Amino acid sequence: MKSEERKEQNHRAVVEHYAGIAEAYDRRWDRYTERTLDTLIEHLDLDRVEELLDVACGTGRLEIKLRERKPALRLTGTDLSPDMIRIAQKRLPAESTVRWVVTPAESLPFEQESFDAVVCANAFHLVPDQPAALQEFHRVLRPNGQLIIVDWCPEYLTVALLLAGSRGFGRQYRQLHRTRDLAALVERHHFSIEAALPFRATWFWGLHVVKGRRHGGTEGCHGQRP
Repeated sequence: MKSEERKEQNHRAVVEHYAGIAEAYDRRWDRYTERTLDTLIEHLDLDRVEELLDVACGTGRLEIKLRERKPALRLTGTDLSPDMIRIAQKRLPAESTVRWVVTPAESLPFEQESFDAVVCANAFHLVPDQPAALQEFHRVLRPNGQLIIVDWCPEYLTVALLLAGSRGFGRQYRQLHRTRDLAALVERHHFSIEAALPFRATWFWGLHVVKGRRHGGTEGCHGQRP
């Protein structure tokens, strides 16, 4: 299957999957979500952020947490799932400092150097073209802006077994990386790595957080990547 066909197929599978679970998502994943989002916030230098982009924002729980900590923060949440965005809009209606956009991570409809921070929690493994997404993260970040990715870590046995099972069923495409490999992938897209740490959200869910900082200046990130 060609890469573009695989990308479109995976996008459709994600939209269909979350259409079926959006209403129950927060109840089903409450403890996991709290732990992962709190870990993300621990690594975010919020004092230096005025505009933040949350890629794969889900139901908007991170935006609620950030608004409580910094009410003047300008927030943009994107997600591939219209159903998840709909719930986020109910939770925090769009206004002058909050906006919600349905879009894939590989094609962000924002101007270059628009944000002080880009974050992506619990979803990077679902992005079929991860280099394209990282190029977009880099493009929309301002120089010295922060990138934080929290994602599943296959170095935990439970997650590795889950990944193997999901590949066997052939549904949503998932691409996971060991912590050092995810950090290396981010670094290759013109980010300096400031943290790359594994952690457990629950006894079952093992994850890692990788924090990068966009290099200063105006160097591009649009060439071919390995």
